[in-house]
This record gives sequence, structure tokens and C-alpha cells, in this order.
Amino acid sequence: MRINIETQRDIGIEPLSVDPNYNETIENVICLISLKITTLQVNEMELVYNGRVLPLNATLDQQNIREGHTLLLRKRKSNCCSLL
Repeated sequence: MRINIETQRDIGIEPLSVDPNYNETIENVICLISLKITTLQVNEMELVYNGRVLPLNATLDQQNIREGHTLLLRKRKSNCCSLL
């Protein structure tokens, strides 16, 4: 199936598409995306669908993502705190 990937403007990546299977995990989809872009590392990426960050271990089917749907790729927020 083909799914579309949109990105946040600040990432500077053009929209793209990938062709995963319905039973692929979100983590595997991110790996497929990483083959097409080089400006973000896999551990910096997260996918959003209908306003929800998708869990890495969930499958596309479990998240009701179907052919032609669009996911948002964004840079994962840092879990790091800054020292003052």
C-alpha cells in the first residue's frame, strides 16, 4: 500500500510516499522513510496521524492507516533538560 508523508516546514523535507505492508510497525515505516531522507536520524523521527503520535510498536493496521492516507513526519522533541 502507498501512504503519503508530509513534513513540518522547519524540517525542510519535501513530501514523499512509502509503500509498506499493512502489518508493518510504525518503527519499520520510519526506517523506510529514512532510506529516502538523510537530514534526520531514525531516532529523531516520529509519525503523527489524526493528531496522535503513533507508537513505534503498533502496526499500520492497528492504527487504521490505509492506502492513500497521509502521516505527518516531525522531529521528535528532545527528552533532555537544559541546565541553567
